Amino acid sequence: MLTSVLDFLSMIAGMVMACAAGLVLAGGFVLLKLLGLLVFVLVGGLYLCSLLWDWAAGWMGA
Repeated sequence: MLTSVLDFLSMIAGMVMACAAGLVLAGGFVLLKLLGLLVFVLVGGLYLCSLLWDWAAGWMGA
C-alpha cells in the first residue's frame, strides 16, 4: 500500500518537474524570439535612418 502511494507521489512530482521544465523552455524560447525581434527592429531602424540621412544629405547638396 505504502509503495503504491510513494509511486503515485513520485509520478506526480515527475509530472510537475516536466511541466516546470517545459514552461522554462517555452519562456526561454519566447524571450529569444522577442530579443530577436527587438534586434531586428533596431537594426532595421538604424538602416532606415542612415538611408534617410544619406538621402536628405544628398538632397540638400551637403
